Amino acid sequence: RVEKNSYWFNHRNDILVHLAKKYSGNGIFLDVGGGNGVVSKALQNEGFNSVVIEPGRVGCLNSKERGVENIFCGEIQDLSLHPDVDIKSIGAFDVVEHVADDLEILNNMNMKLNKNGFLYITVPAFNSLWSNADVIAGHFRRYTKRSISKVVEDAGFEIVEIGYFFSFLFFPILLLKAIPAKLGLNKKNKDTTQRDHGTNDGLLTKLAKRRLKVESKKLKKGKKKWLGSSIFVVAKKI
Repeated sequence: RVEKNSYWFNHRNDILVHLAKKYSGNGIFLDVGGGNGVVSKALQNEGFNSVVIEPGRVGCLNSKERGVENIFCGEIQDLSLHPDVDIKSIGAFDVVEHVADDLEILNNMNMKLNKNGFLYITVPAFNSLWSNADVIAGHFRRYTKRSISKVVEDAGFEIVEIGYFFSFLFFPILLLKAIPAKLGLNKKNKDTTQRDHGTNDGLLTKLAKRRLKVESKKLKKGKKKWLGSSIFVVAKKI
């Protein structure tokens, strides 16, 4: 319900499309755990032959309604590919933190990717930001650049580019979610989705969009942030 107008999803798409163009150019892009197809549709709009790989039927139906042309309802390890099919790019966007064995899913992606192909992932950053929102979302962990680099490299990839983003959200999440959660003050069942994604387009949302536009310009120029609430990774199969 919120993805289309969410500053969070729109900013993430902006960064991911930039990275995909920078390293992969175009071609087939497998979007593992693609959910409702929000990333695949953005990639498709930019000329990529994106494919949603999603085990949930509802997510697949939502992807179809969104206009995603290629959808596989299942797990990445169940996808059968013709030997001549050239998979240059695989992405997993806020996915591996939902999996108990993150190394296993990255190994599965490595096996589907052609030699010298690129892996793109995003994950939530810093265990210090852990809150009830992570529990509700079904997260097993949050990462640092060092911890996500290790599991990616253990899966047979070489890090090409890595960085934090959503830098301005670090302290609000820490102060409004993580610390109250540690003190037992959070209301576990309170739904803050609309507020968190700025769908009301109020003053705070406008300020957030302005900050993200600045962050996007800096990241595209190669200027890295030293913290953020999320991490992006680009890695090459070796």
